[in-house]
Amino acid sequence: EQLKEMAGESHHVKVSFGSDIYRTETYCFIQGRNGYALSSNLNSGLENRIKQIHEQNKAIHFVRLFDNGYYFISDDNGSEWVLPDGPLSEELAIIGKVEEVAKAKDGAWIVIRANHYVSSTGVDNALEQKLKQFYRDQKNRN
Repeated sequence: EQLKEMAGESHHVKVSFGSDIYRTETYCFIQGRNGYALSSNLNSGLENRIKQIHEQNKAIHFVRLFDNGYYFISDDNGSEWVLPDGPLSEELAIIGKVEEVAKAKDGAWIVIRANHYVSSTGVDNALEQKLKQFYRDQKNRN
């Protein structure tokens, strides 16, 4: 109901779902540039950043919620994430804009950037083949 109310007919809404450390569902709705609605159990660091971006009238590009309160946010101030140490965190730390990030419950992950992607083992082979073809096609067009 809250999503329906936020979206109306003329607003772009981006939605992400995850869970907190107690495995209770969390959500984040971003409306337009920086409007938002958050579950009450969202990671407090992420909640504070979203409020700050909103108060500064800056844009929130996207938010990804994961399990155990982990998250990634991209906004006009850059990006921030809370994830366990490991290859995904290391990839996100590399300088350059992250276009998309996804992490499955089994731990497989993928990071999409403008000119390439990086993924862990366990990512679906069909998806990887499509991404490889996409980036080859993009390279050939340039």
